[in-house]
Amino acid sequence: MIRLFNNPKAQEVDRPKEGEVDCLIGYEYAAFHPHCIQAIRHLLLLHNRFGTIIGGTHPKLEEKTRKIVQHVMVHHANANVKMEDFYSIERLGVDCSPRCGSCKCSQCHPGGKDMRIKEEREYKLIEEKFVYKPELKRWEAGYPWIKDPRRLPDNKLYVFSALKSTEKHALSPKHAKVYQRQIEDMIKRAAARKLTIQDMEDYTGPKFYISHHEVLKPESKSTPCRIVFNSSANFRGHILNKCYAKGPDILKNLLGVLLRFRDRAVAMVGDIGKMFHAIDIPIVDQMTHHFLWRNLEEREPETYVMTSVNMGDRSSGTIAMIALR
Repeated sequence: MIRLFNNPKAQEVDRPKEGEVDCLIGYEYAAFHPHCIQAIRHLLLLHNRFGTIIGGTHPKLEEKTRKIVQHVMVHHANANVKMEDFYSIERLGVDCSPRCGSCKCSQCHPGGKDMRIKEEREYKLIEEKFVYKPELKRWEAGYPWIKDPRRLPDNKLYVFSALKSTEKHALSPKHAKVYQRQIEDMIKRAAARKLTIQDMEDYTGPKFYISHHEVLKPESKSTPCRIVFNSSANFRGHILNKCYAKGPDILKNLLGVLLRFRDRAVAMVGDIGKMFHAIDIPIVDQMTHHFLWRNLEEREPETYVMTSVNMGDRSSGTIAMIALR
């Protein structure tokens, strides 16, 4: 390289030796940066107060760095790996996908955000319905309706049939007691409440019933039988969960969590008990979450409503995470 230049300054250039960096010169100290004293095409001889260096490229100079990296990667991976694959792996957890340039699909992540355009709109729709109740020290979250709840039909008889089916075919005597205790516990914690005849007569807004059934977990000693409310049941083409916007998945990215585990010597894990039931819902959402219960007795069932976020609802996960934040 030095022979290419006829400048005496080129004789001062020496290969750098390995070692620590003595100092870094920022852009604000522009006068300290090297300036070109001779150029041969794209090969430059540069000089500043600290010495002389050579930079750039020339046809007589063969760059082998790329080939060496590829060779090393192939040698260790025993596969035909390209440099593009190396950069893709390095971008894990931070890469933006999908990428289609100007967005026409509402699926892109604009500006490096962690949610798509459609999800961002749904997030705002959910967030703007949050109200803090200082007297109770609780959050109230309205559901993000995208369909008019007044169009929901009367499905009480359908849900009553589902209740009788659960009582008759699904609940053994052992699980029936657990089931009943869970209903009583929900009422005690004010996650649900019984409606009076006066409540039902005074309310003139939309009403909708949701069925519930058991999910058996024999390996669990505390709750071998868990109650699940079904908001995805189809009644004459109407599905409660399709009336809501889902919202983005704002749970912590698993890859990000694993990477952050390397940041400290000790990691801590916590749990929030009854997380969904810690968030209240307004009267309109309560009245579209009617359910029937009669303590497993042969009589007319009583009507209850959920007063808190239901775990089976489409947007409940996003609502819970926003409340947590």
